[in-house]
Amino acid sequence: MKPPKPSPGLIRWSGPTTLACVTQAATEARQMFPNLRVELIQANHQNKRDVGVNTAREWFDRREVDAIVDVNNSAVGLAVSSVAREKNKTFLASGASTAALTGAQCSLNMAQWTYDSYMHSRSTS
Repeated sequence: MKPPKPSPGLIRWSGPTTLACVTQAATEARQMFPNLRVELIQANHQNKRDVGVNTAREWFDRREVDAIVDVNNSAVGLAVSSVAREKNKTFLASGASTAALTGAQCSLNMAQWTYDSYMHSRSTS
């Protein structure tokens, strides 16, 4: 399977490197579980909430996407988390670092496995 082409953008926190790693992980998962259906798609939210929300809605509603991974902007991440909760889908947050994702706006549909702003403020003070 060829990885999707990275979308253009001024900010590339994840971009091609993330795509390469996710492609490798999907390939390895398919080898372990041959019946597992995995399709990788990618979009550029341009650091805009409305673009991220519209993309999430389109993917969940029209493309039958089950999970969105690695939204690298906190405002977009909060918005995508809300859509995932509404659609009962999964959002795996990595680059969105707001503590609100695991605090005030925590959801059973979202997991944040990297740093957040609360951890940064506590560990550096």
